[in-house]
Amino acid sequence: MSESALARAVRDQIRLNSAYNDRDVDVELDEVVPPVKGELYIIVIPAGIEAGPTHESSGCVIDELFSIDIVVIRRSPRVPSDRERKLFIAITRSFEVDRRNILSAVDFSYSVLTAANAYILAEESSSEGFIEPLKQASVGRFRTVTAETFRAAPGETNAGVTRTISYRGARRIQTRSG
Repeated sequence: MSESALARAVRDQIRLNSAYNDRDVDVELDEVVPPVKGELYIIVIPAGIEAGPTHESSGCVIDELFSIDIVVIRRSPRVPSDRERKLFIAITRSFEVDRRNILSAVDFSYSVLTAANAYILAEESSSEGFIEPLKQASVGRFRTVTAETFRAAPGETNAGVTRTISYRGARRIQTRSG
């Protein structure tokens, strides 16, 4: 539940604090774009859990650090090969705007924690929510994607460009009873 709550809270904050609409941002478990999406799609993906610094082997304290990957995917319009460089420059500028929008919505955001904790309280009836926010860990390289990513015509190359922004360190500590 914690991982799902955090992913949904990140999605909600990106939608709320930027120029993206509900159609542009969602939680997915893979990097495949649903067929009804437009030229831009931002995917929030749960990216793992690791033991926190005070995790107790006795089982009394569950200290976990959660990670989220945010994948920004942009479709590439078909252009002649002599115009691909110009298109790439325009796409990289768009990605920089996307990265800044996401950074302002997610990085060290206590609003994300508040929203995730509200999901946890509603679904688990637990008041032991997240206590430390996500922090930007890395921004991956640009990758081209094929038409299969968009569930479009197979075999088409360079159908889009993608980049992953990784966030780490959302900390939740829970106590076990008994």
